[in-house]
Amino acid sequence: MSLKILCNVSTWNNDLIQIIANQFGSDLSITKISNNANIDKTKVKDYFVENLSQNRDNLNKIGDENLIQRDRLLRVQNIYESKKVIQSMRDSIVKFLDENEFDILITESVDNFFHNILVEESIKRNLCVISPLLTFLNGYFRLSIFGEKYNLNEPSLDEVKNASSELLKDKYTSYYLEKNYGKTFSTYFKNWLKNNLRYYFLRMKSFFDGKKYIYHNKTYKSVDFYSRNIFFKIPFEDNNWKFKMRTDTKYIIYFPLQYYPEMTIDYWTKDVKIIDYLSSSIKILKKLSQDFKIIIKEHPNCLGSRKNNFYDQILKEIPEIIFIPTNVHSNECLKFCDAILTYTGTAGFEGLLRGKVLLTLSSPYYCYGKRFKKINLLTKNSEIIKLIEKNNKNPILKDEQNKLIKNLLKGFLKGTFRNLGDFNSNNEKHLLEAIELGKTLKNVYDNKKEYLLSKQKDLV
Repeated sequence: MSLKILCNVSTWNNDLIQIIANQFGSDLSITKISNNANIDKTKVKDYFVENLSQNRDNLNKIGDENLIQRDRLLRVQNIYESKKVIQSMRDSIVKFLDENEFDILITESVDNFFHNILVEESIKRNLCVISPLLTFLNGYFRLSIFGEKYNLNEPSLDEVKNASSELLKDKYTSYYLEKNYGKTFSTYFKNWLKNNLRYYFLRMKSFFDGKKYIYHNKTYKSVDFYSRNIFFKIPFEDNNWKFKMRTDTKYIIYFPLQYYPEMTIDYWTKDVKIIDYLSSSIKILKKLSQDFKIIIKEHPNCLGSRKNNFYDQILKEIPEIIFIPTNVHSNECLKFCDAILTYTGTAGFEGLLRGKVLLTLSSPYYCYGKRFKKINLLTKNSEIIKLIEKNNKNPILKDEQNKLIKNLLKGFLKGTFRNLGDFNSNNEKHLLEAIELGKTLKNVYDNKKEYLLSKQKDLV
């Protein structure tokens, strides 16, 4: 019996997803769906254009507001237009899925409204969703739709030992950060130029799309809202930060900025109130700064991709905050802090692994043990001080580090998922990686299908 696979693809992973799907057997029926009408091979694009052209009188469907707030494009444009787009697309996807039967949906993790609707409607129809995701541990990937964790691995002692050896290196860096570490000026200029070029290029493409609604081309609006600066301005960084750390008597909280907008905040945080990253960050940092010294470091890949006033607003509200130079390795910052604050960022795990208190504004998949605390604006600073004081009396030992890593690896699988636009099907190494990853996913489907289905039902 033929296995029917629906592949959600984009321009940067079209070949990659195809190769992965091919490993699921010899008797396959593979269909490609996409929010890019140019590569979509279904009738969804036609249904959508037809639905979009009609008058939509009922635009108050419950849940649309939540989805609008999570989508980086829909939340920065007219709300009527956004609701019309959502409902037109939902009706199109529902019609398509009702007309066709599939066993599996292979997709990247949810990162826009189209992914969200497609995944939710697929789960309702009992499709098994296979969603590989790059991890910060080189040589590993995991499955996740909305940031959730699936325990699919029973790591051996050697596997734990090898991961520990890597992650505890002073300058361990995941491959997607390596290219930008220590290159502050060049990274900033490259991103500044790229965002300006992207804005004009995508805006022009969107104009010529006509009746087609190609989400990627429409994102010129979000590029302009979040990332594009007309003038070149490198943010302030304090090169004297180490001296200030040593002379301060307050406990120190390290806040590594996350890449934004991105799915790890937009779709992994359950509370939509904290999706406004700048506003929610300022509120919590302002509260914490009453009793703690706050240090901040920019994400290496995000230099030149925030509005110039992003940093100015933080300094205006919290003038005593210290901006650490971006080229300083994150692990160096951990040596000076007592706690680390994050939404979902993986720097939080690196802090836990080194015995630091982890304060989270969301629920990262790697949280484990007694050194972390989920906080909000109602959390008393005194509670955090007590946790830090208790933690400082109990330095982390090797056994606890191994338990943290073992718990992490339970949700990781060996393999490399090149979903950053760097996959090249003509590169033998990349091709072999994709084939092996596909075989691993086929094995997961064969042996863990019911587990995945039961976990995914809880997501909708």
